[in-house]
Amino acid sequence: MGKPLQFEDLTEEQINILWNGVGSAHFFIDPHDLIFKEPSKKHDFYYWRGGKEEHRVEADEIFRAECKEKINEHGGLAKLFYMAAGWIYYQVLKWAGKYSFEYLDKPSETWEEIYERWEKQNS
Repeated sequence: MGKPLQFEDLTEEQINILWNGVGSAHFFIDPHDLIFKEPSKKHDFYYWRGGKEEHRVEADEIFRAECKEKINEHGGLAKLFYMAAGWIYYQVLKWAGKYSFEYLDKPSETWEEIYERWEKQNS
């Protein structure tokens, strides 16, 4: 059994194929201009890479930690706004994520495995 594909192994083009735009079509805030863009790209990759429930929880926790880092780069009212937006976004993610995670016996090891599933769902 090989090593699961890592986010750092992807090209920018591959990342942008998987990234769904922070779910702005389903969320009342359009987070494209917010600070959660980079954490969401990684989170989308981990969801497409899939695995067991423990991998989904790990993906959500990585997202939460990286959003917290981004929030802590700000101060004042901006920080308060981002804290509120981040908390809401994370709660929705935890609740709804189980419906979009790729449940597999093990996380994908190659880009081709992920892309094949992506193509099927987007054709």
